[in-house]
Amino acid sequence: MQHELAHHRRPNGPVQPLMDPGPDQRRFFRLPRHALVEFSELKWGREPHRTGMVQNVSAAGILIRSSAPLPLGTSLRLQLDLSGIERFRPGFIKPGRPDQQRLVVLGRIVRVEEVVPDTTYDLGVVFVNIDPDDQEALMAYVESKKSATDG
Repeated sequence: MQHELAHHRRPNGPVQPLMDPGPDQRRFFRLPRHALVEFSELKWGREPHRTGMVQNVSAAGILIRSSAPLPLGTSLRLQLDLSGIERFRPGFIKPGRPDQQRLVVLGRIVRVEEVVPDTTYDLGVVFVNIDPDDQEALMAYVESKKSATDG
């Protein structure tokens, strides 16, 4: 079945997204991170779970490498495991517990790029619904990793 792709391929050139966000308008630092992410479309009925590889994450969104393209504007439910994020969550927690490392957020695809023709795609997803405590934890987590790499 032919998917509606949210991008096009230039002849003999790289893929161009149909939606050009213009100048870089990101408010948050993007942390390069390679971890598995599970995601599914938000639709009526039972949608299949897909997996992808996180390329980078910020407090506002995520870049996912996927084997399946999805159209711009697609709403997703994402489950992301970030080892160590539990240290930044408020309240009483038990570090190292897998359930404390999992973030569940809702997002919307705002960018699709074909990385390898017909097989590999980058999906840029903005978070549209994230628990405020989880967003604060994610900001602190990303900042701690950034500080560790800055030196």
